[in-house]
Amino acid sequence: MKIVKYTFLGILLYLIFLVATAPSKLLQPFIDKAGPKLKVTELSGSIWNGHAQQVKVDKLSVNDVSWSINFLSLLTGKVSVDLIIKDS
Repeated sequence: MKIVKYTFLGILLYLIFLVATAPSKLLQPFIDKAGPKLKVTELSGSIWNGHAQQVKVDKLSVNDVSWSINFLSLLTGKVSVDLIIKDS
């Protein structure tokens, strides 16, 4: 019975690790499905702390966009995001 508990715990910790280190490039298919008016180029970093070289919505374009999502806030059912735009 202990082996089952430790195996389950190991799998759970591994899944948490995968989510915590997921690259932001995994977001690209969801962004593409959002519609033709939204374009995001050169994603880097993780889903939680990432960067996009350029974000275009319709005719509005901004460069050098970074974000940081507070993972712990998700546990309370809220989303806390720090968004930094360094458009030149």
